Amino acid sequence: LVIDTLSPEMDAKHELHNRIEAARDPSHAESLRLTTFLQMFDECGLEILRQTMKRRQRSFNQWMLRAGLQPKHKRYQETRKLLEDSIPGDRAGYSPVVHGDDILIVHNEGMFLLARGAE
Repeated sequence: LVIDTLSPEMDAKHELHNRIEAARDPSHAESLRLTTFLQMFDECGLEILRQTMKRRQRSFNQWMLRAGLQPKHKRYQETRKLLEDSIPGDRAGYSPVVHGDDILIVHNEGMFLLARGAE
């Protein structure tokens, strides 16, 4: 079973999406695209028994607090600026909507139930 956040397919959105994730959490390696997951499963000989996509809306402020970052923290401010700058045209794939002093964002999540394919 694999459950993970999916990055946008378009290169520019994918790059900015991962830049925002890394600004929030420098240990972040990379959010993968759906097509990357599918190719990886195929290359590993894994069969997808079930695949589901969910759009999980969350509060930006709460997302940052989960990372231990308060609004006064430099990484919080940098991440928020990157996200705010991405709002026109949804340039990072978060579908952001300003909601008072918060921003509602969406994480696209893929869930894959896998099995070894026939050899």
